[in-house]
Amino acid sequence: VFDGQAVVREYASGASLQPHAINAQLGSVELAQASYPATVHTGDVLPLDLRWQAGSALSENYSVFVHFVAEGGRMIAQHDGWPVAGVSPTSQWRAGETIDDKRGLLIPKDAAPGRYTLTAGMYVGDTRLATADGTNAVDLGQVTVAS
Repeated sequence: VFDGQAVVREYASGASLQPHAINAQLGSVELAQASYPATVHTGDVLPLDLRWQAGSALSENYSVFVHFVAEGGRMIAQHDGWPVAGVSPTSQWRAGETIDDKRGLLIPKDAAPGRYTLTAGMYVGDTRLATADGTNAVDLGQVTVAS
């Protein structure tokens, strides 16, 4: 639950998703692509498809986080959970495997119209996987919120 609203965990892919090459390393995992619409309306679900590529077998079960961030850095929506709604835990990934992970973010009805940034990453406990540049979140791009 985020700000009193249930987070939508799955969605029926019918929206026009635009693929964006990401090619970001998080430890031994690559976030190869993120697909999402360019625009979403307040109160709607933002569908998001993440494509992960396992570089090597992982021994732990990492959770994925996705944040929807307003200008100034305030997070207005988020989704955390194991990949593929828990069906594909990272400890079961094999080297070279591609994992398609569908997620949805509920955009608050009171979100101000404008441009927002999507970020994503992986963590276990309090530890996030680091990117090649030393940060712990990947910028997926911008989405416009319309009223």
